[in-house]
Amino acid sequence: MKKIPFLSKLTLIAALAAMAVFAVGFALENMVVIILGFAVAFVGIITPSIITSFKKVKARFPLDDPPQNKARSAQYLKLSSAVALAAGIVMFFINLCIENGGTQAFSYIGPALLIVGVVMLLAGSSMYKTASRDLPPQAASNPVPQSANMPYSPDPVISRILANPYVLRDERIRQLREVQRLLQYPEIQQIFFEPAKLYELFEQEKVGELLNIARDWITQNNADDIFGG
Repeated sequence: MKKIPFLSKLTLIAALAAMAVFAVGFALENMVVIILGFAVAFVGIITPSIITSFKKVKARFPLDDPPQNKARSAQYLKLSSAVALAAGIVMFFINLCIENGGTQAFSYIGPALLIVGVVMLLAGSSMYKTASRDLPPQAASNPVPQSANMPYSPDPVISRILANPYVLRDERIRQLREVQRLLQYPEIQQIFFEPAKLYELFEQEKVGELLNIARDWITQNNADDIFGG
């Protein structure tokens, strides 16, 4: 039996806690406790998604250089804006419940969060547009589908290849004797025909050999030139 991922556990625990708080709130007819239940549910649902999205951004821009640092920060800002917008919508709903209860507390929190979210979204989009001018073409255009399940590697060079699998088509890599030897295997042929297949075949032994060969060659040569070409 497979272990339940930590983020899934977090969501499950938050859902159970929210249900318990809701039950207590409705039993006591206490609006504050009910609102607390909303807060627990919101945090429990959105936190795993945000963590996963932040990891994907880090995998897409793994390097510690000015262009990727700026692009990564811009994407983080856009993700944070989504949180603010979602929180603003939730606060509108909570405020509606509170007003029906005879009070107007928190009436300005929802609009404030929506305004902050829109400002953060515009700022992040503008920042990323500026940063993309200095990014390698593959990283800036992001040819890999956003829905692809990008695997994780602790190796920074392999992480950069995963973020830009089209670099494997570089003739300097493709013509390596070791790579030519691997081209007899169907999984390697699929990757060179459709680089995004790298994600599906990442666990294959021969794919691991290909990535190690590419990593070693890139490390010994001009990586910026390879990723920028």
